[in-house]
Amino acid sequence: MQLKIFDKKYFFRISLPEKSTKEEEYAAGLLKEYLDKITGGDIRIENETCSKGNFSVIYVGNTDKTANKFSYDRENLKTDEFHIKFSDGDIYLFDKSDVFSRAGIIYAACEFLERFFGVRFYCYDEEFVPNKSTVLIDTEDIYEKPDFIMRQHLAQATRKYPDYTVKMRIKDCFCPDTPGGALYPLWAEGKMWHNLYELIPPEKYKEKHPEWFDDKSGQLCFTDESLTEEITEVMKRKIEDNPESRFFALSQNDTDKPCQCPNCLKSYEKYTVTGTLIRFVNRVAKNIKEWLEKVHPERKDVFITTFAYYFSIEPPVRKTENGFTALDPSVVPEDNVYIFFTTIDNCFYHNHDDSGCEWNRNFTERINGWKYLVNNRFIYWTYSSNFVHYLYPFFNFHTMAHNLRLLKEAGGRYILDQASCESEFVNFSELRTYVSAKLLWNVNADEKTLISDFIDAYYKITAPYVKEYMEIFKKRLDYLAEHCGYHLRVFALPESMFDYKNFPIEFIENLEEIFKRGFRKLDCAGEPRDGKIYFRFRRVYLYVKYLYIINYDKYFPDRERTEKEKFIDEYIGECKACGIFRYKEYFKDNMEEFRRKAIDGELLKY
Repeated sequence: MQLKIFDKKYFFRISLPEKSTKEEEYAAGLLKEYLDKITGGDIRIENETCSKGNFSVIYVGNTDKTANKFSYDRENLKTDEFHIKFSDGDIYLFDKSDVFSRAGIIYAACEFLERFFGVRFYCYDEEFVPNKSTVLIDTEDIYEKPDFIMRQHLAQATRKYPDYTVKMRIKDCFCPDTPGGALYPLWAEGKMWHNLYELIPPEKYKEKHPEWFDDKSGQLCFTDESLTEEITEVMKRKIEDNPESRFFALSQNDTDKPCQCPNCLKSYEKYTVTGTLIRFVNRVAKNIKEWLEKVHPERKDVFITTFAYYFSIEPPVRKTENGFTALDPSVVPEDNVYIFFTTIDNCFYHNHDDSGCEWNRNFTERINGWKYLVNNRFIYWTYSSNFVHYLYPFFNFHTMAHNLRLLKEAGGRYILDQASCESEFVNFSELRTYVSAKLLWNVNADEKTLISDFIDAYYKITAPYVKEYMEIFKKRLDYLAEHCGYHLRVFALPESMFDYKNFPIEFIENLEEIFKRGFRKLDCAGEPRDGKIYFRFRRVYLYVKYLYIINYDKYFPDRERTEKEKFIDEYIGECKACGIFRYKEYFKDNMEEFRRKAIDGELLKY
């Protein structure tokens, strides 16, 4: 059955609850904005007490009529889930907000526009809105739930453009609290990771308690009992100060070594490094749980999070004939502890469960070992960039969906995907944000269709050249992966990623020819050189030129230093003209550092 939404003889209204929330009002505003654009009409938003007459109604949110008709459906909804229902010529969009998210009704409005009208929110500066004088839609009820409740994609777009972020259903902790309800208080204020020195600042405690600090590793001691007592008191204050928060971080600092004091070294021998860290976290978590039961018995869903990261990535388990067993009962995380499982050591060119990849061969046992210890108390941290080479083509689009499905199957519902979050317009950031957002909501979405659709819409007449470049580059990487052991990593710099032999100058020149044809196409079409399509295409070209930069002396051994400086200066000028001011993980303009390292041939030093 089909329902006619709008034509010159058929009228619709958007109806809000008498006491509407800002999220319901935002959702209604989105519907009006886009339906007006689509139909050329002027659909009215009214209070439900005013919605009477010979017209059909789109009921948005928890209206009385929605409550009367669909109370059971609404009560059974969970975080970010929503319904779109049809009844007697009317349409009902509703969610069930909770303390962790109020944006479900906005997602319902976006789904309604996308599914029935073909609206697409590709980027903050690129949307598709069809123009139709008459619209017919299928009246089939819809129920949607996300594959992950927390869906963070750390990128410039999700930080700078919160209205776009909420349309893409990203739940980024860095977004301000927009009218769309983009922020939710799952996490306590402060750092949600690498926060030992935030909890126990050296400038406050070190003079009195030098034994708590290991300067060589940059970590706190994991075995000192008095430190455990102090952290417990600090955590209590954070919990008191954040009454709506659910997760409180107690996670190692961002270094690759644990504490090296004698007591910790002795503990590592018995319990492993990870086991020692878990025992430390467990002592605090147990103290917090006992305190909450006495002081705040109503707060049953407060959890401590800690990393499985670098030196703590391996679960403290022993493999058995039937699976796994804990090395010791004391290394099993308390039931109020979540493990923030990271893929920091993995290769992203291969599927994480590809045992033929040297960087991924332990992934399956690693995550299954943690699953044995914590069941579904997982939060995932995955990656979409090389953090010292943002301009290097990070081609992991073919593994994104598969790897996210692996994480979903392991049981966790919270995920963070870290891309080039300090630098905009690098590493296909616009495409990556779009595809990641879609997959974080539905890991079974077809990534190939998503990629192709985005490229067509975003790069327009240059889309065929972008696709040709990606296809040729991917074929080259496939060859390297099969014959030369190519791997794609986020920090470590194996030769396979950057060796000039992998990207011979003839190969780069062939890629350049693709872009020359694309630029000629733009010029013939009369596209202005300061226009957005020209800049979008030019940014992709910068990824190709970067291959020259990282091995310049090997490609051009006979060139004078002045020629090299000119080439690099021109490249930096192009980057800045395209809005690129950071080449690696850093929150300030670091292109001067880039210039120095590139000229001295030190870009591959980390």
